[in-house]
Amino acid sequence: MLNHSISPVSQVQHTSSGIPFSALLRTSLYFPDGNIILVAGNALFKVHLGQLARHSEVFHGLLTLPTPPEDQLFEGCQWLELYDSPKDVFYWLASLYDGLYFPSPRALQFPMLASTLRLSGKYFATALHGICTERFALDWPGTLEGWDRREGEATLPSESGPRYCPRDFCPHPVAAIFVAIELDLPELLPAAMYDLARYGPSRVLVGAIMPHGPYSDEPAHKATGSGPHEVQSLPRDLLVRTLRGREHGQRFISSYISRELQERVPSSRCFYSSTQVSSPSPCQESFYFITLNILRSVGGIASGRDGDPLFTLLHAKEMMDRTDFEDGQGDGPKALRICGECRRELSQSLDDAREEVWNSLPQWFGLEKEECTEAHLECPTTT
Repeated sequence: MLNHSISPVSQVQHTSSGIPFSALLRTSLYFPDGNIILVAGNALFKVHLGQLARHSEVFHGLLTLPTPPEDQLFEGCQWLELYDSPKDVFYWLASLYDGLYFPSPRALQFPMLASTLRLSGKYFATALHGICTERFALDWPGTLEGWDRREGEATLPSESGPRYCPRDFCPHPVAAIFVAIELDLPELLPAAMYDLARYGPSRVLVGAIMPHGPYSDEPAHKATGSGPHEVQSLPRDLLVRTLRGREHGQRFISSYISRELQERVPSSRCFYSSTQVSSPSPCQESFYFITLNILRSVGGIASGRDGDPLFTLLHAKEMMDRTDFEDGQGDGPKALRICGECRRELSQSLDDAREEVWNSLPQWFGLEKEECTEAHLECPTTT
């Protein structure tokens, strides 16, 4: 909501909310040659109407309005009171002037991205809105291919082996869930809730610690350009959905092991079926080895990813290509002796299972349209 009309006085002293201009903080976006002043909370922004109008349909409409009388100006400029947080206004204006860039680690850019998306939608800045939604879609993709690409970016090489660093590349999923619900971006929720469900239940319950950002909504005399942190935690409904989704994922892996791995028979075209080998065959031994490693959570608890069925299934597939297994007999690293046909059939089974997991996420987390409509999903709470 915009307001630049106040009762005529000899000189403007207060905003329409009754706050003295003298008590407001001049931000770093207070340009001497600016021709419009934006008031947001405890902060003042002196910027250029032409720049705003170029990007925003709402501000473009202001160009057609007459300039207020001099006694309604502040420092010779018309002013508008925006009923948005100063943090959101700061990030949005900074994006208009400086552009949007996503250096690594890009997780640190999430507050700016969320604020820019929020106000770009409100003030119809379509170009910025499109950039933000595309960025969110990369971090919280709607396809399994996009998810695998994201996970690959978050896995870094190290001397001790691949190191998984998701929070260096993507923000905490609770923050993404918060924004997806607030700004009506339901396409982000399956990936975000799956990401969160990979945490242990206690960490899911705790939520995420987020900074207030610049020019927090504190009294003007306390503002220092940055505020304290806040805790974003899920309401009961979303918490239950997340934990149920986690349980569905763990049950899926248990069912898959029972259905596809335990007692799995070799392919009808198995190489070893035409040779005289002892029972069990090398392919059966490989199936057993893969099953045992999944049950031991080599790809789960040992990696901090015990609630990640997509990773567990991918890890099982990658076992067939590894050559660094130890047999305990001191003969050096070895590979599984699985034949080409059995490898191909098991790989296809694992790929199909991963697709099934991905396609099941909306159901697992109660995100199908009719369920969301009935539940009236609410935003997470902030404390």
